[in-house]
Amino acid sequence: MYEVRTAVLENNKKTSIITIVLFLIIVALEAFFLYITLTGNSIAVEAFAPIEFSENVTYNNNKLYDKEDFFAYTIPQPIYEEGIPSKEIMVALTFDDGPSSYTSRLLEILKKYNAKATFFMVGDNVGYYPDVIKQLLDYGCEVGTHTQSHANLNASSNDQIDYQIGNGKKVIEDITGQNVKFLRPPYGNKNQTVIDICQSKGLSLILWNVDTEDWKSRNTDTIVNKFLNDTDDGDIVLMHDIYGTTIDAVEILLERLTKKGYHFVTVSELYKYKKGISLEPGKAYYGM
Repeated sequence: MYEVRTAVLENNKKTSIITIVLFLIIVALEAFFLYITLTGNSIAVEAFAPIEFSENVTYNNNKLYDKEDFFAYTIPQPIYEEGIPSKEIMVALTFDDGPSSYTSRLLEILKKYNAKATFFMVGDNVGYYPDVIKQLLDYGCEVGTHTQSHANLNASSNDQIDYQIGNGKKVIEDITGQNVKFLRPPYGNKNQTVIDICQSKGLSLILWNVDTEDWKSRNTDTIVNKFLNDTDDGDIVLMHDIYGTTIDAVEILLERLTKKGYHFVTVSELYKYKKGISLEPGKAYYGM
């Protein structure tokens, strides 16, 4: 009888210990969930905090993309709040030297990912692609002049500068019926005469702060890596819509980065939503 009673006491003791452990676990879980609620899901947010990227990350068949995750994930926020510069991550893609036979394909890619861009067109090319130019504008992209024949304005006479800028502007306006408001001077070259003529013709000068050097490499993976390594929120990125490799790179970038909450906007939109300003004639803009 004593042994039976002892066994019963031992079983009751084990049951009590188990009960206490379960009780403590339940209390701990309740405290955990209460903490998350009171701190506004801070733990969940921290899980998506910016991360450090390795120098030797590989992606997609071992192609070297230094930032494989294409920037840190950001928690989506309301975009384009009226009168308030947006906190969203925005990048202005800009394309020089077109239009070309690749521009229509680029437009389809932009549409697919709800992205906009700004195009700086050479006047000599404009007459070959009037429909594409109209389609770009209809979709909401911006079109500016890249002079009539891609002249180096710093090495031109005052009369030549006036012609290059004025005629480059006019040939686009003749096709679209819309006022051209932007100039990107070839090679980024400008002097006081260029600035004065832009002022008189109502043109803002749009430069850049990221050069993908797609014109140099003409290699899709190199362009993607260059973009990822150099580009930050608020940047104006220089590319060219005259190379198929650039169009391929844009498709890769838009596919990944739009999933991460990035927005690809026109230059005007970038300054409107980031700084709440409109672009002024005769002033140069390089990105944030």
